[in-house]
Amino acid sequence: MKAVAIKEAKQFEIKEIAEPVSDGKKVIIEVLKSGICGSDIHYWVNGEPKGLVMGHEFVGKVIDPGNRSDLVVGDRVTALPISPCGKCEACLRIN
Repeated sequence: MKAVAIKEAKQFEIKEIAEPVSDGKKVIIEVLKSGICGSDIHYWVNGEPKGLVMGHEFVGKVIDPGNRSDLVVGDRVTALPISPCGKCEACLRIN
């Protein structure tokens, strides 16, 4: 699948990365739209970390709910994949 990643300072590249594989636990989401936020811009300006896939603010649909009983295939979702709180019901279920 295609992804945008940092190449070097103020340069990015569109590259092919492996699609996620179901492990029966983690949710797999088909990303439909993605945004580039302020933190992405800072990384892009500095060119680090090289290879970082940009666009962590997204919306998509569930294609594999993993072990989540509150999700079904086709649910429209978003996530905050870089800042889990570790305290809420969803975070506690993962561990």
